[in-house]
Amino acid sequence: RPPHCSMRFHHAAGMLGAASGSVSTAASRARVAGTCDTVRLGVVGLHSRGRDHLAGFRKVAGTRITALCDVDSDVLGKQLAACQKLGETPRAFRNVRELLDSGECDAISIATPNHTHAMLGVWAAQHGIHAYVEKPLSHDVWQGRQLVAAAKKHQTIVQTGSQCRSHACNQEAIAWLQRGELGRVVLAR
Repeated sequence: RPPHCSMRFHHAAGMLGAASGSVSTAASRARVAGTCDTVRLGVVGLHSRGRDHLAGFRKVAGTRITALCDVDSDVLGKQLAACQKLGETPRAFRNVRELLDSGECDAISIATPNHTHAMLGVWAAQHGIHAYVEKPLSHDVWQGRQLVAAAKKHQTIVQTGSQCRSHACNQEAIAWLQRGELGRVVLAR
């Protein structure tokens, strides 16, 4: 790939919010698929959070929505029609494995039910596809470690959402807990 194409990797990294938990190597920068000017994105899971992803990624310059995936054909059809009204031409998939095999995407965003997040992130990495994974990233430490291992092995970026950590009210609550205002915490559910 020409040297200027590696700049597209940096765009993908920024697009995915790769500041935390990312794996960025020369090899992964050199093999980002797609054109040098566009990151091809698939959105997996199109209910409320997935619709937010569509709206958010549309605002990112150099990003093109190329695939939509949802197991619910009604939801998929509605979002496909909405995209087409905006002049977008994504392919529709009901099975994420078909999307991953299609070659349509450089990156995916995952907004599916929580129990599928880690597995889908691993599958994306195995296909050389970068992933933004909604929280929770995993249900336990083991699942999270599998995702980190897959990202390292396949030299992909995996990022998870943690926007609430930056909300002032949450920072104040953590500070309150750390000052000992609640007392000694022995169990959290």
